[in-house]
Amino acid sequence: MTTDLRTAIDHLAANFASSIVAAIRAGKLDDILTLAGGAGPEATPPAPAKGRAPRKAAAPAAKLAPAPTRAPAVRPARPAKSAPAVKVSAKEAGRLHRRSPQELAKALEKVVAIVKGKGGLRSEQIQKQLGMDKKELPRVLRLGLEKKALKSKGEKRSRTYSAA
Repeated sequence: MTTDLRTAIDHLAANFASSIVAAIRAGKLDDILTLAGGAGPEATPPAPAKGRAPRKAAAPAAKLAPAPTRAPAVRPARPAKSAPAVKVSAKEAGRLHRRSPQELAKALEKVVAIVKGKGGLRSEQIQKQLGMDKKELPRVLRLGLEKKALKSKGEKRSRTYSAA
């Protein structure tokens, strides 16, 4: 009995698939693209080729129900405006305050003092010992290399800095 059921289901599935293929072949390209979610061609149909009669559409294999139309997209309502936004400091927002040359020189002195005592340190180690933000240190290190107060060995994260 299960083979009869399986045969019946296979037969129905094959008929269904062939009906779908026939309906797609008989449909207009505009309709197919619209159903598939594409934008479809422009509203005006292309002009027929010179010397040819317009092609007739093949008769559909079975009468199809009209395709469901999509509902227009609905935008969610904007939330009501609440109290004014709280001002966030530059450091909390991820930006640093503009440092003066004196502040940079002071930070460089601290870096040189730490590096002298230890030999060679990576930037992460220097940052931890000074308690600096990771965005503050690269400029100080670059300044130290430019002024020849520091020298470096290695590349990228394995780069170590030592006093010159």
